[in-house]
Amino acid sequence: MIRKVVPLGILVVTALVGCVDAGRNPTNARALEPRTYTAPPEPVDGEFVRQLGTSTVYLSYGRVLYGVPDMQTLRACTGGRETVVRDISSLPAWPNRTLPSAGSPQRRPHGNVWMHGDRPVKTSTSGAVYLVVGCVKSGIPSEATYNAIFNGDWSRIVTVDAAALDALPNGPTAQPVPLRRAGTLLESGGTFRWVTFHGGSLGIPDPATMDSYCRPWSDGITSATEYNVYSQRGILQGAGSACQRGDDYPYKNQSYGTYRPGYDDDPWQFWYRECTSFVAWRLNQDGIEFHNYYGDIRWSNADLWDTAASWLQANKPGLGVRINKSPARGAVAQWNSMHVAYVSAVHNDGTITIEEYNRNFDGRFGSRRISATAVDNYIHFR
Repeated sequence: MIRKVVPLGILVVTALVGCVDAGRNPTNARALEPRTYTAPPEPVDGEFVRQLGTSTVYLSYGRVLYGVPDMQTLRACTGGRETVVRDISSLPAWPNRTLPSAGSPQRRPHGNVWMHGDRPVKTSTSGAVYLVVGCVKSGIPSEATYNAIFNGDWSRIVTVDAAALDALPNGPTAQPVPLRRAGTLLESGGTFRWVTFHGGSLGIPDPATMDSYCRPWSDGITSATEYNVYSQRGILQGAGSACQRGDDYPYKNQSYGTYRPGYDDDPWQFWYRECTSFVAWRLNQDGIEFHNYYGDIRWSNADLWDTAASWLQANKPGLGVRINKSPARGAVAQWNSMHVAYVSAVHNDGTITIEEYNRNFDGRFGSRRISATAVDNYIHFR
């Protein structure tokens, strides 16, 4: 493993303000063969399973079942696509272990946010650097491999608790290809794969299965070089239609409409039950430590979010913030009329499903399906 000591910076968060409030469909696109598929009796590496009639979800890897302790951890392990769970009649008699918790994002400190799989990690007792994707850790064998994955940005390394890192299963050695989060669709020659961890993937058996996860063809990243690096570990199972999270905002019972600076601000320094507060909650659920001064720039009211995103895209490209007219699940829909919402699904018919708060200035949750072109801008944090 590579060893390199890198000092970590500290970001101080201050102030507050709230909001006042079509994809490509190639004719040659096809799913991974074979289209007729019988699920194996035993879980495959990188698959999430649950015994029928029970609630505990397990990550299968190396013939060991790793128990998922809470929903936040499941979201971290699956890239926010927690419906990737196959119900089976009985669990195999394999050793059982428990994954560390990714932590609850509404608490400070946020816990093991690194488990969301977008940063290299090491421990204070070892200089070995690992990549964690899909809650599986992969050793980075050389400096050249690290530079290829993270574009030479050594400031991204996070020092984590050794016990938490040791509790993750050991995956294949990291390859010198760009970092892809759990749930990424890689496409080559019209064939798709669902990447669950760095080095392995679950195949897509048919278009209906992919659409059941609210994933359009346009989500696919085309790269024959990367595609050939990932080995197929199994076939993705259908998810039904459970791609939306609903009103799980933790501050729905807070008073709404009484603004007292320094008192009514949420953990991300927006106003409770505003559109900006809800979107900040969603982004933190996805492992993005977003707040009102994310990237050392004030995001402020919702109508100014496009300005903040454009500035970061131009001046801090390493942060990964992008703004464009292309929707994606997990992106922020932004209107210059002072509103933001979370994109929970992108559909193949040119529509999107959004989840939002305070659309009608009532401090309440809502969800609707609208045309993708009805949004002024899409802000991406990955």
